[in-house]
Amino acid sequence: MKRYIFLLSLGAILCIGAQITLSIQVHPESENAVFDALPAIICLMLGGALTVSGLLGLAENYESLWVGLPKLIESKYSENPNELPLNGLSEAREKSSDFWKAYRRICFLICLIIVGILGISAQMVNAPLLTYLIYLASGTSIVCLLGLSFGGPALSMARASHVAISNYTSLLQKLPDTAGKNSGRKTSSRRGYALWTNRNNSRNTRKSMANRSSKRAGVALET
Repeated sequence: MKRYIFLLSLGAILCIGAQITLSIQVHPESENAVFDALPAIICLMLGGALTVSGLLGLAENYESLWVGLPKLIESKYSENPNELPLNGLSEAREKSSDFWKAYRRICFLICLIIVGILGISAQMVNAPLLTYLIYLASGTSIVCLLGLSFGGPALSMARASHVAISNYTSLLQKLPDTAGKNSGRKTSSRRGYALWTNRNNSRNTRKSMANRSSKRAGVALET
């Protein structure tokens, strides 16, 4: 989880820095050649790849935890359910909903920052270079601050949901199976019942045989 967050953060920083550099280099008064913008283009492509890798890694890692969780909850039992971090499948679904809300918010904020910087540079491209730099710096700062103010809580929410599901899954895996417990109880009760009925039957048969023999002996004595 930390690795994908690091990739996502590094990719976003590279994308923002490369886009700001390209916005300065494409201004008519900058007098830069196309070859001078090549490092910024490479950084923008690399940052986009890292950002996408981080986002896909977050989603894939969370999905791998959630795939077997409903069956795992049904197949396990606990004598003290209050000791578990989550109370069944309903709370796990709430954590999953929080994760995907935070995930969508992160994607929206990254797109908002990139589109915002691009829009500022496109609107002010015909302004003087000094004015252009002032507007670009102020606009980029505002957009990045808004992104951090909303993106930071979103990342923390996604991480908290991921940690809660991961801990819940690891604790459930250590619990015994429900099928083994039920089968053990059934076999023990059946064996006890079979032994008890066999003993009663043997005692009844012995008494009946003794009564028959005594009746026969009585009849023989009377004759």
